[in-house]
Amino acid sequence: MFDMRKLLLILLTTGLVFSSSGTTTMQWPGSAYFNFSSGAKSYDYVTSHRENPESYDIALEPWNKPGWCTNFIDMGDVPLDSLATPPASGYNDDIKGYIDCVDVQQGHSYWVKTRDGKYAKLKVAEAKYLGNDPEYGHMNRVRFEWIYLGNGTEGGGNNGGSNLSLCPSSVALILLLGATLLVCINGLACN
Repeated sequence: MFDMRKLLLILLTTGLVFSSSGTTTMQWPGSAYFNFSSGAKSYDYVTSHRENPESYDIALEPWNKPGWCTNFIDMGDVPLDSLATPPASGYNDDIKGYIDCVDVQQGHSYWVKTRDGKYAKLKVAEAKYLGNDPEYGHMNRVRFEWIYLGNGTEGGGNNGGSNLSLCPSSVALILLLGATLLVCINGLACN
């Protein structure tokens, strides 16, 4: 007889592996922040990105063109799915010893080393200066598609993000569970 409890235990202990992904649009005066592990965005019209750096992975700056501060490698104008494995080194913070602020390049894909020591990849679909707001100053908009790799590799770790996707080994486990449930439904022995 097949023990369903054992299958569930195997399923839970082998680590269903998830990554979170999404498309994010941020439009801001002042500073804006994005955190890959939570998918959270926040805006602040007063404080600098240097005041609370552990709470975000990207700080977007209030310049007269979209700018950001993050620990990244610019991979150029390549498809997001062409970025398979995050490089171990070469990130601007690792080289310079601080988070550098640069212009956002529309169409470019980037690897980002996150504050929690993981990785994310993103492709900038739009980077646009919207003009000067009389009250807050420069207005910008950036839209990017992103994938957070929760364990540092494609497939990630469960991190509470949005649009969760399963890695191939997790799909195999779910298919196994589904086949087992079909066996039980058809009246064969299951405990």
